[in-house]
Amino acid sequence: MILRADGGVDLFEESGEIIGNVDPPWAVDAAGAEVPTHFEVDGLTLTQVVEHIGGDWEYGIVADPSTNAWGACGLRTSPTKVVDRYPGKGGTYTLRCGDKNYGYRHILQNHRSQFEALAAGTGKNWRDVADMAMTWAAKDPDKTVMNVGGGKGCKSRLLFLRNNRTNQVVRQQRFAMYYVNSSLNIVTVYPKGSGC
Repeated sequence: MILRADGGVDLFEESGEIIGNVDPPWAVDAAGAEVPTHFEVDGLTLTQVVEHIGGDWEYGIVADPSTNAWGACGLRTSPTKVVDRYPGKGGTYTLRCGDKNYGYRHILQNHRSQFEALAAGTGKNWRDVADMAMTWAAKDPDKTVMNVGGGKGCKSRLLFLRNNRTNQVVRQQRFAMYYVNSSLNIVTVYPKGSGC
């Protein structure tokens, strides 16, 4: 485990490959006031410290950091390993570990920085935004194109990205998800203003 600059924590395999993360910690009192909090990492133990003593807080205090183990593709993991499934219109779309040409590894290598930029100010990480894009493109697409060439289809969806704490819309973005028509394996997903 490694503590990030934003206060969250990245989880790693022995190989050094990231396998998940914990979002930055947060805590609020019964009136909704933010209570100071932080993580401490000691070997394989992660502790959230809520600094409530000596403060003028209304109890109970809620602290519920979210985790994401979506990045479960290690260096030796088979390209066919399932990362997640997205039920939707037309069937269930599957994100596999893949390689540089499709799946999680393709998205990581080619689109991570785009998702990181979109996650800024939301309290989410890049995987959360990519996951949300695939969830809603599969479940409730704005547009579907069954044949975009090469045996692939496309579903796109406009999403409103909100701040986790304030619920205010930080930005809106349209995403396109491309998949193989015969297997519904996800090839890629990325921000695309025009959609499919």
